[in-house]
Amino acid sequence: GRGTFVRSATVVAGVRGLTSFTDEMKTLALSAGTRLLEAHRLRADKAIADALEIAVGDPVVQLKRLRLGNGMPIGIQTSHLPATRVPGLYEAAAEVQSLYAWLKEHCDISPVKAKEVYRVGRVEAVDAEVIQLATGTPAFEVERIAYDSRGPFEYALSTMRADRYEIRSTLYV
Repeated sequence: GRGTFVRSATVVAGVRGLTSFTDEMKTLALSAGTRLLEAHRLRADKAIADALEIAVGDPVVQLKRLRLGNGMPIGIQTSHLPATRVPGLYEAAAEVQSLYAWLKEHCDISPVKAKEVYRVGRVEAVDAEVIQLATGTPAFEVERIAYDSRGPFEYALSTMRADRYEIRSTLYV
């Protein structure tokens, strides 16, 4: 007798602890999904080297993944990890659903902190079809450096759909 209710398709991220995308989706009662788009072994350029506190030219593993919530595209995340700290990741990339769970189980890496920067950006042509938006659509650009007890282990750049992901904050004096 109360009618039909449709749950919002927007993922709301508020004050939160340092979690993986998979854990964040669980907290929001959404089914997390990941589809590997690309995996590469490459040499760190200056930006990646600075973020990971490694030398320019050091080997890194790069994973570009589509992140899904209840089967719907929410964002595209490109993670860079120092190859020496993540043996076997490149080979296992297609099977990894939760990167942080895999890192804990296989590499004894557990995040203790992260620095994130959010910017307003636009969906690039190369990602538009995969994220199911028109090129140039406004989106959040998220830059994250994640640390464990030994230092930075992940430098991630994400494009999050602004129509399916929002950030809410409570500010205090």
